[in-house]
Amino acid sequence: GYEDANIILNTTNGKYVLKIFFAERDLGNINSYIKILCECKNIGVQTTEILIDFNNGLGLFENNGVKTYYIITKFFEGKNFQNITPTIEDIKKVTQYLSKLNTLNFEVDKEYDAWGLKAFPDEYKKKKDKLTPEQNLLITDIYSYYTKLDMSNFSKSVIHGDMQRKH
Repeated sequence: GYEDANIILNTTNGKYVLKIFFAERDLGNINSYIKILCECKNIGVQTTEILIDFNNGLGLFENNGVKTYYIITKFFEGKNFQNITPTIEDIKKVTQYLSKLNTLNFEVDKEYDAWGLKAFPDEYKKKKDKLTPEQNLLITDIYSYYTKLDMSNFSKSVIHGDMQRKH
């Protein structure tokens, strides 16, 4: 996630990632994240592999009563579509993975995601006074349309919640 710190570690034994979770991230949400990573392997979704096996893969730094959780994973070399156009085969593969993720049958702790689509109305209200008049003009119509959408029938959200080429 954007708030988490993801540090690539290049070693003589390979490439790894140290993921330090955002301090305000709820432990239940962190455990849900880990559970999803573990379950992905069981349903055939390619993802990274957690390496450290303590407390279900979760490490802990504690300093002056502040708990900071982390995991270490193998580096996963995926495709980044930020600078390239995905092919039809890429789109099919992503769609297959998304449909497999929707077969996971367990509750996930929800976390407020300021960058997520669901948070857009609240975040816009909080921050619109920091935008230029030109920026507000561009966003006002989108905000108005978005707040009228009936999302009660949406069963699940997009994984990242923000539609970007790299996601």
